[in-house]
Amino acid sequence: MDPVTPVTLTRTSTATAERLWAVVTDMVRHAKYVPFTTIHPQDADPHLGWEVLARTGFGPLGFKDTMLVTGWEPPPAWPARMRLVKTGRLLDGWAEIVIEPRAEGGSRLTWHEQIEPRPTPLRFVARLGARVAGGDRATEAMLARLIDGLLAEAEESR
Repeated sequence: MDPVTPVTLTRTSTATAERLWAVVTDMVRHAKYVPFTTIHPQDADPHLGWEVLARTGFGPLGFKDTMLVTGWEPPPAWPARMRLVKTGRLLDGWAEIVIEPRAEGGSRLTWHEQIEPRPTPLRFVARLGARVAGGDRATEAMLARLIDGLLAEAEESR
């Protein structure tokens, strides 16, 4: 069975690229838009090799999703990029976030992400389920909620 296809979402914003970068790379903010999730970064300032722990669940029931920043090209480099790789026991995958200024003002965000279960038997079930359901709509819906929320925050505080 084929691997999970990465989801790509692109949005434009009236916020400056610098402001959007600051909001999107503040990982603690992401928890506002991912239900039942708390996020605990290794330290305050993102950088290459930075570790992030996200925990999703209800009370004692849940799972940890650990991530490592493996790519970090912050402003003033344009396009600015951050790449995260999932390193936990349950989830495998990666995300690449690209932000660039737009010539007409504001900014553009492109978010590529691929998520799948790490244990091999669960991968087969997840891939089959995605095929039956018509693609990876759950991942796309979750990312859309996250990205749209972060963009709204960046635009509110311009």
